[in-house]
Amino acid sequence: MDKDPTAAESTFRYSALIPAGDEARALRLIEELGLDRLPDARGKIRLLLLPDDLRRLVERDQSVLLQGVVRVTPIDRKLVYTDKAFDKMIKARLRGGKRKGAR
Repeated sequence: MDKDPTAAESTFRYSALIPAGDEARALRLIEELGLDRLPDARGKIRLLLLPDDLRRLVERDQSVLLQGVVRVTPIDRKLVYTDKAFDKMIKARLRGGKRKGAR
């Protein structure tokens, strides 16, 4: 039985950076292609790309600097809050004491 060719792709992403230049054009292209953008403290355009995403960017003449490979793994269920657990945590934090400036 042949393996699903997309299965290997789904286990990693390329961490990439769009070089400085025409940021407005790059942002339009990223939105058009529906790509995953990461926050960057310096305001740079940082992305997580599948190999096919990378190909589509390059086909549209967008320069891309590859930074590395990021493994994609399932989220640990212990890190996911249910609505009930989240409400309980927020209420506990809000009861924690008087805020600065409160009367």
